[in-house]
Amino acid sequence: MQIILWQSEIMEAITEHLKRRNVEFEIEDFDDVWIEFREPVWRDKKHKNGKPILNKFGYPEKEIEKIETVSHMFGEDSEFRIYTSLRDED
Repeated sequence: MQIILWQSEIMEAITEHLKRRNVEFEIEDFDDVWIEFREPVWRDKKHKNGKPILNKFGYPEKEIEKIETVSHMFGEDSEFRIYTSLRDED
């Protein structure tokens, strides 16, 4: 299943949510909206000799090297997609 939400729909929902919590958030133009999130940077685990550590299936084991902050512009023509499976589809 795929859910698509446009930037204007998301910003309206955020504005309404904040109003219910008595937070004043009014903006006329949502063009300058940035989304910031943190994501892990993965790397292969390595032995002291530099060779990758393999799991029982022969693939390199991974570990999080660092967490970095990523920013993206969420403009007027941007869309937010959520992919999920319904319980009936499993």
